[in-house]
Amino acid sequence: MASRLAEVAGNSRFESAMERVIRFESRHDLPFAPEEVWPTLNNTDWMNRAFGLPPVRYKFSANHEGGTTVRACARLAGFEIAWQEFPFEWLEPEF
Repeated sequence: MASRLAEVAGNSRFESAMERVIRFESRHDLPFAPEEVWPTLNNTDWMNRAFGLPPVRYKFSANHEGGTTVRACARLAGFEIAWQEFPFEWLEPEF
């Protein structure tokens, strides 16, 4: 088993497949006014816990050209997942 893992880990095709970007997006029409659901939807930490998602760990790195890069990771279903958090702005009560 260990030799097979070493063989797979040394395979550049396997490594590049593991680094590809996967995008998840979901859109829903809610039967509520934005003002009614805003207090719940803007609390992403609470939403993550309510959905049973694991805690997220963040790493902040200063960029030489200014600004900050935020990387996040969590352990889900036995796998370590990692992603880059991009800046966004919540506009109450818009989505």
